[in-house]
Amino acid sequence: MNILHITTYMQGGAGRVIRDLVFKQKENGHNVTVIMNGKNEVGYENYKEYINDLRENKIDFYFVDSTFKRDIYLNIDASTIVNNVLKQKNIDIIHSHATTPSMIAMIAKSNIDKKIPIIQTMHGWGTNKNDKHEKMDVSILNLVDKVVTVSNTDKELLISKGVIKSKIDVIYNGIGDIEDINNIDKNIELQLRELKNEGYTIIGCIGSICKRKNQLAILEALKNIKDANVRVIFIGEGESIEELKVKAIEYKISHMIKFYGYVSKGYLYINNFDYTILPSLSEGLPLSVLESFRAGKPVIVSDIDVFKEMIEDKKNGFIFNLNDKDSLASKINDAVKIKDTEQYILMSRKCYKEFQGKYRLDSCYNKYLNLYKRI
Repeated sequence: MNILHITTYMQGGAGRVIRDLVFKQKENGHNVTVIMNGKNEVGYENYKEYINDLRENKIDFYFVDSTFKRDIYLNIDASTIVNNVLKQKNIDIIHSHATTPSMIAMIAKSNIDKKIPIIQTMHGWGTNKNDKHEKMDVSILNLVDKVVTVSNTDKELLISKGVIKSKIDVIYNGIGDIEDINNIDKNIELQLRELKNEGYTIIGCIGSICKRKNQLAILEALKNIKDANVRVIFIGEGESIEELKVKAIEYKISHMIKFYGYVSKGYLYINNFDYTILPSLSEGLPLSVLESFRAGKPVIVSDIDVFKEMIEDKKNGFIFNLNDKDSLASKINDAVKIKDTEQYILMSRKCYKEFQGKYRLDSCYNKYLNLYKRI
């Protein structure tokens, strides 16, 4: 099968999901091409790591402008390039990863006689959309052949926005087994091991540090439990990191926190954590939870709907109340208390069972392939 993936940017968790799916498709004999936006915008870019991975794995990819901006002139220019790729590569299926790329794909295939279905995966519903953008996105989603959401929570959200229910399938993101353990930074690993040997409970937070991820809530909680035998590890960069560093000093909890900044393949360090933490205000289907489950590590998360879909409180993690400022501190204390108990072992086993049953890359790949064939 000749498959075209078209997206805005190869960045973050969504970019990694696309990359891994592309590799799995090529591994199984499909011809795969990727198109993405070429020009960086504030807060948006293609990760060099992902681009290098595509290049090293001999995946054909193209940069165009613009699959990101809602600018009809730029979108039409982009559609011309996409049209050429559709013809040259004899594309059988278009897999889009955002609504602007879907619109461009519809324009691009309009003068081609061959039927080329468009599937769009919604990796999340942006929180910065205005009413006009929402209406436009819903209209585009109702025009593509199939919409995939990465959780039942997102499916219900799209239905509430006006997307036709019968158009939507749910396919959970999937991740593979860890294969690149030799790429770990030995200095970081040694520091984490030393903390564990000193008896601390290690809680890790991996990913972008920003308002939506709400990491300030972690510091607010630590401020109230300064005597807790816990250390919080931040791996990632973002707009809020300097604010967190200032707050850590203000709250007199700097000794409880370590900022490592961006570290390639941050998930490699989860084996050195006891828990991972995600106090997010909104999420799609975060890979950090999947990576934690793969490592058998319970998670501490906010009570947004997608987390309640993935996590059972005190079964494979802890869920705190976003509207209760004392709730997170209480859950961290609970997590510390059970770390060396049978309950922790049972939670760890359930995490890994969840990964095996729902979130493997093989399962994700097979479900997409079946969907491609079905339409």
